[in-house]
Amino acid sequence: MACEPGQVINADGSGGTRSSSGISAENFMKLAPESIQVIDIRTKTDFAKDGLKGAVNIFLHDIVNEADKIDKSRPVYVYCANGSKGSIAVMVLRDLGFEVYNIDGGIAAFKEAGII
Repeated sequence: MACEPGQVINADGSGGTRSSSGISAENFMKLAPESIQVIDIRTKTDFAKDGLKGAVNIFLHDIVNEADKIDKSRPVYVYCANGSKGSIAVMVLRDLGFEVYNIDGGIAAFKEAGII
């Protein structure tokens, strides 16, 4: 599916006009873990406390300098505490050529849904 100017393709394949694509915590859990990359953009302390299994911790402020640690051939899913900083990471990584999605609501959404 091709994007029109000002449009994004959401993680579920639908089109939208949001500035960043997102996916719910519930829908994220349905993805095949071996086909994606997950990045926790919170601090090392927060990541150690309740980071998602299989996620890599790259603090938001370091994302540009550490982008070479991310595989451009696989989709990237980012999360923060509540989703707001994840949107920033999405924009930065998209500018660097990554296919990237924000997990809406961040780690709080996983807790609210009883996933973690």
